[in-house]
Amino acid sequence: MFIGLLNQLRYPHQPQAARLFRELQPGQREILLRTHLPVRSQLGIGAEIEARLREADRIGHMLGQRYVHAYKAEKHGRIAEAIGLYEQNVADSDLSTMSYERLRQIYLKMDRRRDVKRVCEAYLRAIDELIERDPGIPQWATAHRRRFQGYLAEILTETQHDRFAGGSA
Repeated sequence: MFIGLLNQLRYPHQPQAARLFRELQPGQREILLRTHLPVRSQLGIGAEIEARLREADRIGHMLGQRYVHAYKAEKHGRIAEAIGLYEQNVADSDLSTMSYERLRQIYLKMDRRRDVKRVCEAYLRAIDELIERDPGIPQWATAHRRRFQGYLAEILTETQHDRFAGGSA
């Protein structure tokens, strides 16, 4: 249906475009509006939605830039700086998994299991809030959720094993 809508939008006078747009899942609508700017005016998207999309784009750009700076800091050995920047993205509930993944890997290397657990739980909270707001989210979100649930289960199992073996978590 998504491709059908894009084809219909090539001919903006077709009344089917608006109907097809309404039939899309909310997550699909957002992707379409973000990636196909001409679609907005053809579908009569209001100024309020346009402003919200611009704000979301601004925030997404800021989170992306922060991630790039953190990644560069990490690759140049400035781990504390990288951690701080990745943690800012986590605190801002960034839905991209990249900052959470990098933090998880850094904390695993540093044997900071409590932080690994906290980061995994933070991602799960953020994605659960998204699912609650929009049950029609794309498949990728549920796949990432399952992956982070696996990471969390793994770290909890290791922590339990260490407790029984006399180690520390």
